[in-house]
Amino acid sequence: MSNNIAYTPLHQTDSNESSSSREYGSSSQLGDHVAWLLRFFRRSRVAMLIVPVALLGALGLAHVFVGQAKVSESGLDTATRNYPLVAHDSSRYLNGAAMNSFRENLKKDAKYVTAWNYAGLTNDFMVHCNIIYLGMISSRIPIIPPFVPLSQHIGNGGFLQDFSEFFDLPGLRAALNHPILEWSQVKKAPYAGNTANLKDVVEEPLGCWSNWELIGPNGDIVYTELAPFLRLDVSYTPTPEYIGLTGKPGYHTSLWGLVSILYPDGRAKALRQKESVPSIGASQNQALLPDDQLACFDVLYFSGVREEWECGPEATPETCFLPLSAYSDQVKKIQSDLLALHGPKSPLSKVTHVFVASDEKNNEWWGSIRQQGWYFIDHGSENIAEVHGSWYPSLIDAYILARGAGFVGTRQSTMSLVAARRVQDWNGGPTRMAQSR
Repeated sequence: MSNNIAYTPLHQTDSNESSSSREYGSSSQLGDHVAWLLRFFRRSRVAMLIVPVALLGALGLAHVFVGQAKVSESGLDTATRNYPLVAHDSSRYLNGAAMNSFRENLKKDAKYVTAWNYAGLTNDFMVHCNIIYLGMISSRIPIIPPFVPLSQHIGNGGFLQDFSEFFDLPGLRAALNHPILEWSQVKKAPYAGNTANLKDVVEEPLGCWSNWELIGPNGDIVYTELAPFLRLDVSYTPTPEYIGLTGKPGYHTSLWGLVSILYPDGRAKALRQKESVPSIGASQNQALLPDDQLACFDVLYFSGVREEWECGPEATPETCFLPLSAYSDQVKKIQSDLLALHGPKSPLSKVTHVFVASDEKNNEWWGSIRQQGWYFIDHGSENIAEVHGSWYPSLIDAYILARGAGFVGTRQSTMSLVAARRVQDWNGGPTRMAQSR
């Protein structure tokens, strides 16, 4: 999540789609492919942690949830459901357990797609959504990278964590009726700091597509921690300008445009545009064309289906750092929304508890939260990261926010964006975004 980004709608879905994946009005912020994944957050794992903890305060700009939580029964608990896993068992799409070489583990008659991580927990989640969606519309098998603990987002000392540590991957495979793999299933690497049995892991060259060379501010290559972690010697080919989301150079790429270059004719056309260049620190200094069997992209975060959704450098401190009055105004409106939605006899029409999550460090600011009579968890004093790991303050935030009867967020925040969709989709709750007056 960043302090200087904003969103407009990604994708408008068909009105005949199921409620689990449809947009919620013209102000909806995420595409239906993202909504699918919102349903499979691993609730049971986190719930056990938050019960004995006090209240909360981490990650991003201010987020407020109003509420008593409503528990969704949308199939998130694998312990209570019998998923038809056989059709998408990973063994059907790999030659075995994680190997010293990814190439040796890929089935010769299958094609795959992957991408690298980008920024914090929520942004990585959105990348994972796009990888899965791209795999589905290109008839490829997605390989999901782990969450990477970047110091500016999660903090130092954290380990890479698999997507399936936090999300119900078996349930997601079954619901989407599509295979989904993780890199930890494909190639050996020092997950959780474990370096045993890695002496025979080979460094492998891999050619990838670079969206960042097309849309980045300097036209350069984005660095990824995953390449050395997986022992990959990566070289990049810029994606062509015509796959921009608007059909011309811009700040976002089109997912359907990217699909076009994964097929033979589109690939040949794209490769006529520009030449491949070696990646940063490529030990073998090979300039490889993008791999056809394992299609990979450096950045899929700035990608969409219908229109550009992040404003990037256009955001200002005034739009990101709002006074508390902007949130308290929206809280009152959410309370009115709940009354209109549920009627005066419902307990949900009388919600008064407000929970706040923010990465604000200023104690005076938190003092003003107390004066409002609102609640929060102080992750630092509760030693959440030290006891459970550096990802868990973010996960606890996301978990609690998703349980709200209603939600107020910050328009420029990825965490607000996803949390709002969870409240809408899981709880049927109203959501609003605070903005400057």
